[in-house]
Amino acid sequence: MFSKTFALSIVILVPMASSGQDAALPDVRPAQFVEGDKALVNRVRFPKTTGDVEINVVCRGHATAKGRLRNTLCSAVDDPEWDFVDAVSKRVNSARLVPAMVEGEPQEVDFQFTINFRRAGEEESIRVYYNNGHNTERLGVDYIGAQRYSPHIWPVPCQQWPEAEVVIEAATIDADGAAREVNVMSARTRMLESCRASLMRQLEAGRWIPAMKDGRPVDSVWMSPIVLNVQTVEF
Repeated sequence: MFSKTFALSIVILVPMASSGQDAALPDVRPAQFVEGDKALVNRVRFPKTTGDVEINVVCRGHATAKGRLRNTLCSAVDDPEWDFVDAVSKRVNSARLVPAMVEGEPQEVDFQFTINFRRAGEEESIRVYYNNGHNTERLGVDYIGAQRYSPHIWPVPCQQWPEAEVVIEAATIDADGAAREVNVMSARTRMLESCRASLMRQLEAGRWIPAMKDGRPVDSVWMSPIVLNVQTVEF
């Protein structure tokens, strides 16, 4: 069973550069789920509920270079009994992915996706969107969110962080794959400045596959939680 976390609503005002411009990028391809029998949508089952419903389960994890998911965390603000989160969490480990590629080499990436459950009358549907719901007013629901492929570790100044804490990382990822306007925030407690500075440096120095809209790189706001618990850091 995967860990569960709560959803955190934060509004970040980030100046956006124009999107859709030709960018000096390496040859990149973002990670996506495979199609067919091993596709996630064909493995998840719609929970037994009554009435019309629409629930978005938002997940983030690491998509490995071998096409697997690890360290996956999911949450849904309108799912108090966790029925829909459990439906995704029980199946996500068995799903397979087409790994991200950079210059022909498979890469492990930070991977965010949303599972949309919808029932209207007798019709039920389950859909996968390759983003966490941000930027949709500008880019629509079908864009593919930015994916970080550079190695990153939990910095030494952050290792004494309180248990059961959530840290939010945010950045604007330009169409050329550069991070700017980076920010790191704590959900409840005041962050040690050396910890915050270390995380921000990692974001700024990171290597990114930018968000994609209709096959073209675009600017986007990237956000990701880091969940701390008693045993490990989900980073």
